[in-house]
Amino acid sequence: MKPQITVSVCMITYNHQEYINKAVLSVLKQKCDFEIELILLDDCSTDSTKDVIDIILQNNQNSSRIKYVRQKENIGMMSNFVDALKLCKGKYIALCDGDDYWTDVNKLQKQIQFLETNKEYVACFHNAEKIGIGFNGEKYCNFNYSRDVSKEEIILAGGAIYPTASFFFRNEIDIKEFDLKSRAGDTILIYHLLNKGLFYYFNDIMCVYRKHLNGVYTSIKMDNNKIIEDLKSNIKILIFYRKKYCKKFRPLFNETIQNQLLKISSIKGFEFVIKMRLINLISFYDLCNFIKKKFFKL
Repeated sequence: MKPQITVSVCMITYNHQEYINKAVLSVLKQKCDFEIELILLDDCSTDSTKDVIDIILQNNQNSSRIKYVRQKENIGMMSNFVDALKLCKGKYIALCDGDDYWTDVNKLQKQIQFLETNKEYVACFHNAEKIGIGFNGEKYCNFNYSRDVSKEEIILAGGAIYPTASFFFRNEIDIKEFDLKSRAGDTILIYHLLNKGLFYYFNDIMCVYRKHLNGVYTSIKMDNNKIIEDLKSNIKILIFYRKKYCKKFRPLFNETIQNQLLKISSIKGFEFVIKMRLINLISFYDLCNFIKKKFFKL
């Protein structure tokens, strides 16, 4: 009988031939007193990512922990992410993209110990070192010490409050809520977990966040049209969760939506936001609040 999996590490990859080896090995080197599995999904990479993974599977003594799936065709980041989540059987899930990596061999042990001891928490994350384009070893998070992270902070940050490779959470997710047309998997995930418990931040650098030319985030930032699509996707997510959660959080969701609309307006102009209302991407209420914030600074 196989031991029960305690932690599933969810890793998605696409054209990461230069980085995937370091990402996978950083998971396999973890020192744990529990069983882990690495769910590794390749979105039909067109480079040598598959060859690198095959070498790891053949030669690494811990390769039995890896469940590797290569998509038959490219299905997009979000669909690949959802497929990976569906395969996670562990009590907990840890994230690490194929171009990032962990730097502390005790990372999982620290995070599981915290959640096992503190049942009221649903997730925890930690700091990361930023490397690559435009970075020179800076910290990802600006928090100065380990602490609780409020739901208000998470909402106002638009969900983008943690490095992906730092996130560790209880496997209590409902896959049906994930919009496959979105690129904002991290945002949906943390909003989805908002009403399931508390969040904790460790002020320790235990992973590396890498920015490179082939990265999804980098490519989005290099194309204004993709930036707009990303912001529109975020607004759609915010509107969904504004309806779902109690009235206490609605003003925070409203403010975050207005901030997203201001970013859109700064790129495409005021008229573009008006068009978003005309095709029902935002409500009349959101449009009025946007106008107040943009022109009257209320």
